[in-house]
Amino acid sequence: MKIGIKEFMEHIFNPLHIYCRLIDCGLSSRTAKKVARIYELFIFKPTAFCIPAIKHQKQAK
Repeated sequence: MKIGIKEFMEHIFNPLHIYCRLIDCGLSSRTAKKVARIYELFIFKPTAFCIPAIKHQKQAK
């Protein structure tokens, strides 16, 4: 099954994926949860919120 770049990026930057990779790197579960939560709140959610707005603006022009 082929996936596009959009789907690949959504998977890679998903906070749960980040958490799992941190666990794979040897961080404790508690620390990985904290880091993934901070990432979700300050990077993932604001970015995910802004992208539809940017997409809509490009179509409106």
